[in-house]
Amino acid sequence: MARIDTRSEMDVTVDILRGELERLFSLDDLTALSRDLLGLDPKDVGGEAAKASFARALAERCLDADRVDALVDCILFRKKSVDPRVYDAVSRWGKETLEPGKAIGPFTLKETAREGELAFVGQAERTGEPAEPGTRYMMKILKRASHGDRRAVQRFLTANRLASAISHPGIAPKLTAGELPDGTAYVAYHYVDGETLDERLKRKGPSSFAELRPMLKSILEALAALHDAGLVHGDLKLDHVVVTPDDRAVLVDFGGDKLRRSTLPTSASSGGKGGGLFGGGPGVAPEVLRGRAADARSDLYALGAMVYELSTGKPVFEADTLADLALAHLT
Repeated sequence: MARIDTRSEMDVTVDILRGELERLFSLDDLTALSRDLLGLDPKDVGGEAAKASFARALAERCLDADRVDALVDCILFRKKSVDPRVYDAVSRWGKETLEPGKAIGPFTLKETAREGELAFVGQAERTGEPAEPGTRYMMKILKRASHGDRRAVQRFLTANRLASAISHPGIAPKLTAGELPDGTAYVAYHYVDGETLDERLKRKGPSSFAELRPMLKSILEALAALHDAGLVHGDLKLDHVVVTPDDRAVLVDFGGDKLRRSTLPTSASSGGKGGGLFGGGPGVAPEVLRGRAADARSDLYALGAMVYELSTGKPVFEADTLADLALAHLT
């Protein structure tokens, strides 16, 4: 899955942790910490003959086994005088990156347009079979945090595959979904020349209903095609609708509701002030907030919230915390 994977970054992290382990603990303390607190058998870790070799082996093992955060917790719990760089080790290693040029299934990422809470979004080209030289795609590559519930990930992929079966000018064209050998899930579709409604709102400001009418008509037609097929978008919001220069709307990024129900953030930094609720938009329907599956009515609720924001420049509700924002929708 996408993450910092350069050798220099790995070496820096290992060196910081190794240095503090060697400085602060005895060999006996380190083996006890490994066995009792991290659940790692010292014999499996290796390097038991000397403190320096075991400290390095433990740091490297924690890096490989996604235990860096746990190792830092142990260091901070056991010792008070800790190198401040240890606090940076978690953020340095935990940060995911996705650089242009990376191969993702049959696609090659050309540029990363934006990074969201649950995924990276960027332009790509299909270089694998069947190759399409020069044809641009948009890709959504899920982050590690999105993969905690594998059943949810599979439902997300299936939602996109089902949507790909609908031939409609308002549905993302050439939609495809897949997984890498390490389990990383991705979705790709032919690039749509235009701007998202979020970008349009930032560029133009609020619009009159007369201005919005042609675009809203095409959104409703696309939703009708989905709903007639027994499907829902599930994550309708401003940046999941691309508007072409002739005001035709194209729906993208389907199935986000499948992921949202298994990846609920707890801090206001993930939403609040009218931002997205639980990885969704500011128009998450009350029944979805209560844990029910999204349906056609949920899509229409989200569309109503979008129309309000496009007309006024402000979300339907504003709040300082996710809890307050959810309560506003529920009441």
